[in-house]
Amino acid sequence: MSEQEKDFFEQAMADVVPLASGRQTLYLKPQEAMDKSARREAQRLMQENFLSTDFLEVIPCEQPLEFKGEGIQQGVLDKLRNGRYPPQASLNLLRQSVEA
Repeated sequence: MSEQEKDFFEQAMADVVPLASGRQTLYLKPQEAMDKSARREAQRLMQENFLSTDFLEVIPCEQPLEFKGEGIQQGVLDKLRNGRYPPQASLNLLRQSVEA
C-alpha cells in the first residue's frame, strides 16, 4: 500500500469508533411463550389453505397439462402450442411440492 493510499484510508477511518467490548446478553422469550392470538391467527391461516393435498388426481408424466377456459378458441390454443405467439411470462414448477 502506498503512502498516499494509507493517508486516504486513515482519513476515511478517522471518525470510526470501536465497538464497546462489554458483554451484553440478550434474553429471548421461549418458543412456548408465543402470543396466543398470534398462534390462533397462524392456525386459522393454515386452515384456510385451499391448496390441499387431499384428493389429488395423479396424472402420468407423459400427459401434457392443459386448461381451456370458456370462450377460448381452439385455433388460439393451437397457435400457442406451436409457438406462434411469443411468451410474455413463464412459470417454473420444477422441484416444487404441492405444499410449497
